[in-house]
Amino acid sequence: MSAILDILRLVRNGADWAIRELKTEEAKDKIQPNRDSDIKMEEYEFSVSKKIILGHASLIEITSSPDTMFRPKLASSNVPSPGFILLEDIFIANVSVMVGGGITDAFHYNVASPTPVDWPTLDTMTRFRLVGKYTGLIPPGFTPEAEFDFTFRCMGPAPIVGNVSLGV
Repeated sequence: MSAILDILRLVRNGADWAIRELKTEEAKDKIQPNRDSDIKMEEYEFSVSKKIILGHASLIEITSSPDTMFRPKLASSNVPSPGFILLEDIFIANVSVMVGGGITDAFHYNVASPTPVDWPTLDTMTRFRLVGKYTGLIPPGFTPEAEFDFTFRCMGPAPIVGNVSLGV
């Protein structure tokens, strides 16, 4: 009987050890998600902005390139209300991500609930380009003639700046 108890203790100790090891590995992955990879990736933000004057309808065209390869996975904007800014097109690496030629209200990308996207990858040689118009709408609580910084923000994975080339 004692031999069976010894075996059960060994099995239990082995299971306890395996659970501890698994939890240790999970903790390491949280603090160092890239520890076993040659490519070090993190989540980054890529934002573009343009000043507009409230009450004066105007065209908006913003172009920028990231400092490293970047894949947008979430998009948001800081427009305060529907009908404030209308987007005619968004180009990622010269590819229009708005299929069909319609207009999209920038409020669709409201900062309160960023929109999941799966857009093409940008790199330092390709551009993000946003084309649209500010309608001239002045939301309640805003002052006519005041400056407003319209911001469009993307978040997604990118290699750590200064990281080795991805070879793609």
